[in-house]
Amino acid sequence: MGTALREFLPDAIYLNRIALDVTDDARFDIQMRQAVADFGEPNTLIHAAAITDHACPDAGALIDVNVRGTERVAHWCRAHSVRLVYLSTHYVYPGVRGAYRESDALSPIGGYAMSKLAGEGWARYVPEALLVRGSWYTATSRLDAWARSGAFSDAWVSRESSRDAARKIAQLTLGGAAGTFNIGGPKRTFAQILRDEGYTGFAERSRLSHVGAYRFPHDVSVDTRKFERWSAEQAKQAQPAQLEFNFE
Repeated sequence: MGTALREFLPDAIYLNRIALDVTDDARFDIQMRQAVADFGEPNTLIHAAAITDHACPDAGALIDVNVRGTERVAHWCRAHSVRLVYLSTHYVYPGVRGAYRESDALSPIGGYAMSKLAGEGWARYVPEALLVRGSWYTATSRLDAWARSGAFSDAWVSRESSRDAARKIAQLTLGGAAGTFNIGGPKRTFAQILRDEGYTGFAERSRLSHVGAYRFPHDVSVDTRKFERWSAEQAKQAQPAQLEFNFE
């Protein structure tokens, strides 16, 4: 996502995991001071650092990065009056019926989703924080692996390309949005996504055949109308005022 955002936020400062380690209190503090000294204090911080492996077997790593890492970022943002944009996931929803709205009850499945929901709690510690619930992919990060291992034909999602998601995240960030927003594409299965992206010859399989402790939920698709309404209002406000002439 950091790579994808560069197209839409070219003037932002991008700090990788070497430049900014969110898993260590002392190092994080030193590195943030250095970043501020080098680039100036930001008015907004987009927190995209995360372990995103749904089947990650290391609960300690999930806690260190996704939970405690977000806690450190949130405390720093609050202490410095910096706006926080937190990138969460569709998988905080129960995954039973789909079409989830931001106000629906949450019930994450698996350690990854639980850690992202815990991160949401810390993000809300920052006044006027923006929480974006999404799920995205690139060919190298997701699609190629699905094509090799077989794509689920019975797991429904609102996943979209990283580029599409980055455009929406940048739009929300630059537009000053606050609160929680779902973003995503149309409801599709993993297999449908591959076909739409031009993949052929891959096997389709059931999510129930997945080997391991984690099993993808049936349907985490989301309702994105809140974002669409917000986006439409932003576009309306950006239009130049039109003069009306009334000749009698």
